[in-house]
Amino acid sequence: MYGCETRGGVPYSWCPSLNKCIPAWDTTICPNTLPVTTKPTPAPVPDSFVVIDVPVYTIKVINKTGKTLFFKIGPREQPLLCQSTGQTMKNPASKDSGTYTFAVDTGVTGSSISPLCDMAVFASSASQTDFSPVYALYVGQIALISRTGDGGDQRLVASDKPFGWNPFEGDQHGQTMFEFTFGANKIFFDVSLVPAGCDDIPHPGSGWQSQLGWGKKADCKSVPANSISPSCPRCKDNKRGPAFNFGGIMTCDSGGVEYSCLGPVEGTWSTGNGKGWPKFCGNPDTSCAADSKFAQPTEPNEGCTQGFFHPQYYAGYGKEKPTTNCDLYSPITISICDPTKPTC
Repeated sequence: MYGCETRGGVPYSWCPSLNKCIPAWDTTICPNTLPVTTKPTPAPVPDSFVVIDVPVYTIKVINKTGKTLFFKIGPREQPLLCQSTGQTMKNPASKDSGTYTFAVDTGVTGSSISPLCDMAVFASSASQTDFSPVYALYVGQIALISRTGDGGDQRLVASDKPFGWNPFEGDQHGQTMFEFTFGANKIFFDVSLVPAGCDDIPHPGSGWQSQLGWGKKADCKSVPANSISPSCPRCKDNKRGPAFNFGGIMTCDSGGVEYSCLGPVEGTWSTGNGKGWPKFCGNPDTSCAADSKFAQPTEPNEGCTQGFFHPQYYAGYGKEKPTTNCDLYSPITISICDPTKPTC
Protein backbone atom coordinates (compact mmCIF):
# COMPACT_ATOMS: atom_id res chain seq x y z
CA MET A 1 0.00 0.00 0.00
CA TYR A 2 3.05 2.24 0.37
CA GLY A 3 4.29 1.45 -3.12
CA CYS A 4 7.08 -0.90 -2.05
CA GLU A 5 8.04 -3.30 -4.86
CA THR A 6 10.48 -6.03 -5.59
CA ARG A 7 13.73 -4.51 -6.70
CA GLY A 8 16.31 -6.63 -8.47
CA GLY A 9 14.58 -9.77 -7.24
CA VAL A 10 14.63 -8.51 -3.59
CA PRO A 11 11.24 -7.79 -2.00
CA TYR A 12 10.95 -4.45 -0.15
CA SER A 13 8.57 -3.54 2.66
CA TRP A 14 7.58 -0.25 4.29
CA CYS A 15 9.41 0.90 7.48
CA PRO A 16 7.21 3.47 9.28
CA SER A 17 9.89 4.74 11.62
CA LEU A 18 12.27 5.46 8.75
CA ASN A 19 9.43 6.51 6.43
CA LYS A 20 10.82 4.53 3.53
CA CYS A 21 10.97 1.10 1.89
CA ILE A 22 13.70 -1.27 3.07
CA PRO A 23 14.62 -4.88 2.19
CA ALA A 24 11.91 -7.02 3.74
CA TRP A 25 14.34 -9.67 4.94
CA ASP A 26 16.39 -7.23 7.06
CA THR A 27 14.30 -6.34 10.14
CA THR A 28 17.28 -5.06 12.07
CA ILE A 29 17.47 -1.79 10.20
CA CYS A 30 13.86 -0.80 10.94
CA PRO A 31 13.51 0.52 14.53
CA ASN A 32 10.30 -0.30 16.33
CA THR A 33 9.91 3.28 17.53
CA LEU A 34 10.51 6.69 16.11
CA PRO A 35 14.01 8.11 16.49
CA VAL A 36 14.71 9.46 20.00
CA THR A 37 15.77 13.07 20.28
CA THR A 38 18.58 13.45 22.86
CA LYS A 39 18.59 16.66 24.92
CA PRO A 40 21.89 18.51 24.78
CA THR A 41 24.03 18.43 27.94
CA PRO A 42 23.86 21.84 29.64
CA ALA A 43 27.04 23.84 29.92
CA PRO A 44 28.72 23.78 33.35
CA VAL A 45 27.77 26.63 35.72
CA PRO A 46 30.68 28.95 36.57
CA ASP A 47 31.80 28.90 40.23
CA SER A 48 30.74 32.53 40.61
CA PHE A 49 27.11 31.50 40.10
CA VAL A 50 27.12 28.68 42.71
CA VAL A 51 25.31 29.67 45.92
CA ILE A 52 26.72 28.06 49.08
CA ASP A 53 24.51 28.13 52.18
CA VAL A 54 26.79 29.41 54.97
CA PRO A 55 25.09 29.35 58.39
CA VAL A 56 24.73 32.66 60.25
CA TYR A 57 24.15 32.74 64.01
CA THR A 58 22.91 35.74 66.02
CA ILE A 59 23.86 36.47 69.65
CA LYS A 60 22.38 39.47 71.47
CA VAL A 61 24.16 40.72 74.60
CA ILE A 62 22.36 43.15 76.94
CA ASN A 63 24.28 45.13 79.57
CA LYS A 64 22.12 45.20 82.72
CA THR A 65 24.97 45.65 85.22
CA GLY A 66 24.66 49.39 85.73
CA LYS A 67 28.23 49.98 84.53
CA THR A 68 30.21 49.85 81.29
CA LEU A 69 31.14 46.33 80.22
CA PHE A 70 34.06 45.06 78.18
CA PHE A 71 33.55 41.66 76.60
CA LYS A 72 35.09 39.08 74.28
CA ILE A 73 33.64 36.13 72.44
CA GLY A 74 35.40 33.44 70.47
CA PRO A 75 37.68 30.42 70.59
CA ARG A 76 40.84 29.82 72.59
CA GLU A 77 42.90 31.61 69.96
CA GLN A 78 41.22 34.94 69.28
CA PRO A 79 40.98 36.00 65.61
CA LEU A 80 42.56 39.43 66.28
CA LEU A 81 45.61 40.56 68.25
CA CYS A 82 46.59 44.02 69.46
CA GLN A 83 49.76 45.76 68.32
CA SER A 84 51.79 48.35 70.19
CA THR A 85 50.42 51.02 67.84
CA GLY A 86 46.90 50.37 69.12
CA GLN A 87 45.90 48.74 65.85
CA THR A 88 44.75 45.14 65.40
CA MET A 89 46.13 42.37 63.23
CA LYS A 90 44.90 38.92 62.28
CA ASN A 91 46.08 36.19 64.62
CA PRO A 92 48.02 33.60 62.58
CA ALA A 93 47.50 31.02 65.34
CA SER A 94 43.70 31.18 65.12
CA LYS A 95 42.19 28.09 63.49
CA ASP A 96 38.58 29.21 63.73
CA SER A 97 37.05 29.25 60.24
CA GLY A 98 34.07 31.35 61.35
CA THR A 99 33.94 35.13 61.57
CA TYR A 100 32.26 37.54 64.01
CA THR A 101 30.82 40.98 63.33
CA PHE A 102 29.68 43.38 66.06
CA ALA A 103 27.08 46.15 66.12
CA VAL A 104 24.96 48.05 68.65
CA ASP A 105 21.19 47.75 68.40
CA THR A 106 20.31 51.42 67.95
CA GLY A 107 17.94 51.01 65.03
CA VAL A 108 20.54 52.66 62.80
CA THR A 109 22.26 50.60 60.11
CA GLY A 110 26.03 50.50 60.34
CA SER A 111 26.34 51.13 64.08
CA SER A 112 29.31 48.82 64.40
CA ILE A 113 31.42 48.21 67.51
CA SER A 114 35.14 48.55 66.92
CA PRO A 115 37.73 46.34 68.64
CA LEU A 116 39.49 48.19 71.46
CA CYS A 117 43.15 47.82 72.33
CA ASP A 118 43.70 49.48 75.70
CA MET A 119 47.33 50.55 75.66
CA ALA A 120 47.68 50.79 79.44
CA VAL A 121 46.60 47.17 79.77
CA PHE A 122 48.75 46.20 76.81
CA ALA A 123 51.87 47.77 78.35
CA SER A 124 51.41 45.88 81.61
CA SER A 125 50.60 42.56 79.95
CA ALA A 126 53.19 39.87 80.53
CA SER A 127 52.14 38.01 77.38
CA GLN A 128 51.60 40.64 74.73
CA THR A 129 51.73 38.08 71.93
CA ASP A 130 48.34 36.78 73.15
CA PHE A 131 46.78 40.18 73.87
CA SER A 132 43.44 40.43 72.06
CA PRO A 133 41.05 43.40 71.79
CA VAL A 134 37.81 43.84 73.76
CA TYR A 135 34.47 45.35 72.79
CA ALA A 136 32.82 48.04 74.94
CA LEU A 137 29.12 47.89 75.80
CA TYR A 138 27.62 50.80 77.72
CA VAL A 139 24.81 50.66 80.29
CA GLY A 140 21.57 49.43 78.75
CA GLN A 141 23.10 48.83 75.32
CA ILE A 142 22.42 45.71 73.27
CA ALA A 143 25.25 44.25 71.23
CA LEU A 144 24.24 42.39 68.08
CA ILE A 145 26.85 39.74 67.28
CA SER A 146 26.66 37.79 64.05
CA ARG A 147 28.74 34.69 63.54
CA THR A 148 29.19 33.28 60.05
CA GLY A 149 30.11 29.59 59.97
CA ASP A 150 29.94 26.68 62.38
CA GLY A 151 32.29 26.36 65.36
CA GLY A 152 32.70 24.58 68.67
CA ASP A 153 34.33 25.58 71.97
CA GLN A 154 33.38 29.25 71.95
CA ARG A 155 33.10 31.41 75.08
CA LEU A 156 31.91 34.88 76.02
CA VAL A 157 33.35 36.58 79.11
CA ALA A 158 33.07 40.15 80.40
CA SER A 159 34.66 42.54 82.85
CA ASP A 160 34.10 46.10 84.08
CA LYS A 161 37.61 46.96 82.86
CA PRO A 162 39.50 46.22 79.62
CA PHE A 163 41.43 42.95 79.78
CA GLY A 164 43.96 41.24 77.55
CA TRP A 165 43.54 37.47 78.05
CA ASN A 166 41.39 35.25 75.85
CA PRO A 167 37.98 33.88 76.97
CA PHE A 168 39.44 30.47 77.80
CA GLU A 169 41.44 32.04 80.62
CA GLY A 170 38.28 33.46 82.15
CA ASP A 171 38.21 30.90 84.98
CA GLN A 172 41.67 32.03 86.11
CA HIS A 173 40.30 35.56 86.46
CA GLY A 174 37.01 34.59 88.11
CA GLN A 175 34.83 35.46 85.12
CA THR A 176 31.41 33.91 84.48
CA MET A 177 31.77 31.88 81.28
CA PHE A 178 28.95 31.72 78.74
CA GLU A 179 29.75 28.79 76.44
CA PHE A 180 28.56 28.01 72.90
CA THR A 181 28.72 25.54 70.07
CA PHE A 182 27.44 26.64 66.67
CA GLY A 183 26.36 23.87 64.32
CA ALA A 184 23.52 22.60 62.09
CA ASN A 185 22.00 26.12 62.21
CA LYS A 186 21.44 25.76 65.97
CA ILE A 187 23.10 27.40 68.98
CA PHE A 188 24.01 25.02 71.83
CA PHE A 189 24.86 26.74 75.12
CA ASP A 190 25.57 26.55 78.85
CA VAL A 191 26.99 28.58 81.75
CA SER A 192 30.21 27.54 83.47
CA LEU A 193 31.37 28.58 86.94
CA VAL A 194 34.09 25.93 87.21
CA PRO A 195 36.89 27.37 89.37
CA ALA A 196 40.46 27.57 88.16
CA GLY A 197 42.54 24.73 89.54
CA CYS A 198 39.79 22.12 89.18
CA ASP A 199 41.47 19.87 86.64
CA ASP A 200 39.67 17.31 84.55
CA ILE A 201 41.26 14.46 86.50
CA PRO A 202 39.59 12.20 89.06
CA HIS A 203 40.61 12.14 92.67
CA PRO A 204 43.06 9.23 93.16
CA GLY A 205 41.08 6.05 93.78
CA SER A 206 37.72 7.75 93.30
CA GLY A 207 35.17 6.77 90.69
CA TRP A 208 33.33 10.06 91.03
CA GLN A 209 33.57 12.68 88.32
CA SER A 210 34.59 15.95 90.02
CA GLN A 211 32.40 15.65 93.10
CA LEU A 212 34.72 14.10 95.67
CA GLY A 213 38.12 15.66 95.85
CA TRP A 214 39.28 17.54 92.78
CA GLY A 215 42.39 19.60 92.46
CA LYS A 216 45.76 19.69 90.82
CA LYS A 217 47.08 16.18 90.24
CA ALA A 218 50.33 16.85 92.04
CA ASP A 219 48.48 18.19 95.10
CA CYS A 220 46.14 15.19 95.29
CA LYS A 221 48.70 12.46 94.72
CA SER A 222 49.33 11.66 98.40
CA VAL A 223 45.76 12.23 99.66
CA PRO A 224 43.66 9.12 100.44
CA ALA A 225 40.76 8.39 98.13
CA ASN A 226 37.65 10.53 98.68
CA SER A 227 39.37 12.61 101.34
CA ILE A 228 39.14 16.38 101.48
CA SER A 229 42.08 18.56 102.42
CA PRO A 230 43.21 22.14 101.80
CA SER A 231 45.81 20.87 99.34
CA CYS A 232 43.33 18.64 97.47
CA PRO A 233 39.91 20.29 97.85
CA ARG A 234 36.61 19.41 96.35
CA CYS A 235 35.92 21.59 93.34
CA LYS A 236 33.30 23.50 95.31
CA ASP A 237 35.89 24.18 98.06
CA ASN A 238 38.64 25.33 95.75
CA LYS A 239 40.57 28.23 97.25
CA ARG A 240 40.12 30.51 94.28
CA GLY A 241 36.33 30.50 94.42
CA PRO A 242 33.89 30.08 91.52
CA ALA A 243 34.30 31.68 88.13
CA PHE A 244 31.55 34.22 88.79
CA ASN A 245 31.83 37.97 88.34
CA PHE A 246 28.42 38.71 86.78
CA GLY A 247 25.01 37.13 86.90
CA GLY A 248 23.53 36.06 83.61
CA ILE A 249 20.40 34.84 81.84
CA MET A 250 20.56 32.96 78.52
CA THR A 251 17.32 32.77 76.52
CA CYS A 252 16.51 31.61 72.99
CA ASP A 253 14.03 33.51 70.84
CA SER A 254 12.61 30.06 70.07
CA GLY A 255 13.13 26.73 71.84
CA GLY A 256 15.72 25.78 74.41
CA VAL A 257 15.56 26.18 78.18
CA GLU A 258 16.19 29.50 79.89
CA TYR A 259 19.35 29.25 81.96
CA SER A 260 20.06 31.80 84.66
CA CYS A 261 22.78 32.07 87.23
CA LEU A 262 22.23 35.00 89.60
CA GLY A 263 23.69 36.31 92.84
CA PRO A 264 24.30 37.36 95.43
CA VAL A 265 27.25 35.25 96.51
CA GLU A 266 26.75 33.77 99.95
CA GLY A 267 29.35 32.95 102.57
CA THR A 268 32.94 31.86 102.07
CA TRP A 269 34.68 28.68 101.06
CA SER A 270 35.17 26.04 103.73
CA THR A 271 38.84 25.39 103.00
CA GLY A 272 39.93 28.61 101.34
CA ASN A 273 39.63 32.36 101.34
CA GLY A 274 37.54 32.69 98.19
CA LYS A 275 33.87 33.54 97.88
CA GLY A 276 31.02 31.03 98.02
CA TRP A 277 28.56 30.05 95.31
CA PRO A 278 25.99 32.47 93.86
CA LYS A 279 22.71 31.80 95.67
CA PHE A 280 20.32 31.72 92.70
CA CYS A 281 22.18 29.38 90.39
CA GLY A 282 20.91 26.09 91.78
CA ASN A 283 22.52 23.80 94.32
CA PRO A 284 25.82 22.46 92.94
CA ASP A 285 25.40 19.19 94.86
CA THR A 286 21.68 18.53 94.43
CA SER A 287 20.44 16.00 91.88
CA CYS A 288 18.20 17.49 89.22
CA ALA A 289 15.00 15.65 88.26
CA ALA A 290 14.79 14.85 84.56
CA ASP A 291 11.29 16.34 84.25
CA SER A 292 12.11 19.61 85.96
CA LYS A 293 13.30 21.33 82.77
CA PHE A 294 16.01 23.05 84.85
CA ALA A 295 13.52 25.55 86.20
CA GLN A 296 14.96 28.80 87.54
CA PRO A 297 15.69 28.45 91.27
CA THR A 298 13.30 30.54 93.37
CA GLU A 299 14.81 29.61 96.73
CA PRO A 300 18.45 30.24 97.67
CA ASN A 301 20.76 27.33 96.87
CA GLU A 302 17.92 25.08 95.75
CA GLY A 303 16.64 23.64 92.52
CA CYS A 304 18.44 22.32 89.47
CA THR A 305 21.91 23.49 88.66
CA GLN A 306 21.76 26.30 86.15
CA GLY A 307 25.48 26.15 85.37
CA PHE A 308 28.45 23.80 85.40
CA PHE A 309 29.94 23.88 88.90
CA HIS A 310 32.37 21.02 88.22
CA PRO A 311 34.83 20.33 85.39
CA GLN A 312 32.76 17.48 83.94
CA TYR A 313 29.25 16.17 84.13
CA TYR A 314 28.81 13.77 87.04
CA ALA A 315 26.00 11.70 88.55
CA GLY A 316 24.94 14.40 91.00
CA TYR A 317 23.56 16.51 88.16
CA GLY A 318 20.81 13.93 87.64
CA LYS A 319 19.75 12.53 84.30
CA GLU A 320 20.30 15.69 82.28
CA LYS A 321 23.29 17.92 81.78
CA PRO A 322 22.82 21.68 82.19
CA THR A 323 23.13 22.23 78.45
CA THR A 324 20.45 23.00 75.90
CA ASN A 325 20.02 24.40 72.39
CA CYS A 326 17.84 26.88 70.56
CA ASP A 327 15.53 25.92 67.73
CA LEU A 328 16.68 26.01 64.14
CA TYR A 329 17.86 29.52 63.11
CA SER A 330 16.87 31.02 66.49
CA PRO A 331 19.00 33.84 67.95
CA ILE A 332 20.03 33.77 71.60
CA THR A 333 20.01 36.63 74.11
CA ILE A 334 22.47 36.91 77.02
CA SER A 335 21.56 39.38 79.74
CA ILE A 336 24.62 40.22 81.85
CA CYS A 337 23.46 41.20 85.33
CA ASP A 338 24.54 42.78 88.61
CA PRO A 339 26.19 39.89 90.55
CA THR A 340 24.86 41.16 93.89
CA LYS A 341 21.16 40.83 92.95
CA PRO A 342 18.86 37.79 92.56
CA THR A 343 16.99 39.46 89.68
CA CYS A 344 18.05 40.99 86.39
